[in-house]
Amino acid sequence: MSAIQHILDHKSIQLIIQRLSYQIAEDHIGIPELGLVGLNERGSYIANLLIGELKSVIPSLKTSFIGLDTEGEHLKFHDELNTDVKHLVIVDDVLNSGRTAFLAAAHCYHKGLKSMEMAFLAVREHRSFPVYARYTGRLIATTIQEHVYFDNTNGEELSVYLK
Repeated sequence: MSAIQHILDHKSIQLIIQRLSYQIAEDHIGIPELGLVGLNERGSYIANLLIGELKSVIPSLKTSFIGLDTEGEHLKFHDELNTDVKHLVIVDDVLNSGRTAFLAAAHCYHKGLKSMEMAFLAVREHRSFPVYARYTGRLIATTIQEHVYFDNTNGEELSVYLK
């Protein structure tokens, strides 16, 4: 069993969320509404943190959260994507192969959007699918055998580690 190497501690993650929210806000000034799609449980957690920060950065920006669970090739939205939302940011904790983000983007593509971007807390460079991470918290160089994990089991002690 390989040892755990901590990459990001709670304070670092808070700063990254703050920075990502400012970058997203800067790119979306002047739009009426922004939808954030949280992929699975951890991506949804990150998306909700971003929404909280975005509300403090641009109080007038209407944000909506859409949770999306993936299981194999199947996608399940927790809420239907509002047709008024024309700008979307797909959010996940770690970009690994890009498969989940690619499936989500493909599903959202036909919703009449004007823009669709992706945000990740951490990004690995072992992608199998053509996914562009517009908003990136931390780029992590890994071997293909190593795994990057986001631990949000305790909201007061978030961490990202390599195993």
